[in-house]
Amino acid sequence: MPLQLFNHAPPSYAQDEIGKRGGFNHRFGGDAIQSGYRFHDCKPLHLIYELDQSDPLCPSYLTGQSRLPLFYPFRYEQGCSYEVRGQDIRIVGPSWLTDNFPPWDAPEAFCELPTRLSSMPYDPSDPQDVMAFKGVFGWDSLDEAGIKDALAIARETTSIHPSTHAPEDSWTYEQTIESCYGAPFVQGPPVAQCQNPNCTKEWLTTIALQTEPVKTEMVWPDQFVMTYWQICPKCKCIAAENTCT
Repeated sequence: MPLQLFNHAPPSYAQDEIGKRGGFNHRFGGDAIQSGYRFHDCKPLHLIYELDQSDPLCPSYLTGQSRLPLFYPFRYEQGCSYEVRGQDIRIVGPSWLTDNFPPWDAPEAFCELPTRLSSMPYDPSDPQDVMAFKGVFGWDSLDEAGIKDALAIARETTSIHPSTHAPEDSWTYEQTIESCYGAPFVQGPPVAQCQNPNCTKEWLTTIALQTEPVKTEMVWPDQFVMTYWQICPKCKCIAAENTCT
């Protein structure tokens, strides 16, 4: 699947087409160092995407920045949160990172290719659309009838049930689905707080994900891995993580 880039006000998303040129300077891959990024107190991170925030389809998540860099720490054993200040990149969490990863022949940099964003249909009042991206946008946009239809969709598409997933015996089916159903995330919606020690542990917002290899290179050696990015609404640090699909 191409990159999906999310806007939360109002809920909407765009999708990219790698190898296609548009009117804005978006790109997949490329060497982060040659692109001018400077990494402080950490190894260089792999540049997965560099997006042009002047594109109306690219939310201006980084105020005062022209570019939105989406990195992933393949040189470490887990995801991380990083701060972007111009071309300067600093890892702000976790407080420890394990080297010598990944256990596969990851390239030093991914092949640089142009890409373009296209708006995708999303109706926040349509239960089908809402349930397809509930792990990103939630379902507060649905009315009572919409919630009823959404629960019917959940019964058809997932095995989530209070008897196996609810943390308390008193939870209803609706409460269980609200908490545990997180499409397009198979293992539930990501719930994380900012790792920046200078921040106030704000809850993170999902801004982008990619679930399958692109045409020219596999970002992961296993196609059943999702890479996703979240941002802190306060300090604007970006968290890069992965999960199984």
